[in-house]
Amino acid sequence: MNLSDLDSDAGRARISAELIAAAQSSGFFHLEGHGISETLGARAFAASRAFFALSDETNTIGNTGKTQGLIRVSRPAKLANTNSR
Repeated sequence: MNLSDLDSDAGRARISAELIAAAQSSGFFHLEGHGISETLGARAFAASRAFFALSDETNTIGNTGKTQGLIRVSRPAKLANTNSR
């Protein structure tokens, strides 16, 4: 799904229709034309991999009772260096 014409009414209508169709059919979609650099995207994926690779002890998730859903309650001292990409 190309987001490059998100700034126009027609573009937003097209993107909305495509997004709804994708969500209702397969539940998956690929976004392009968003302006996020490949470098930043790679760094975000690296940070995600580092987060999910944390031990269960470090990566503790709990419910505070004040909000719905799960809230991360501990932080690692330092994530793996993701600046190398």
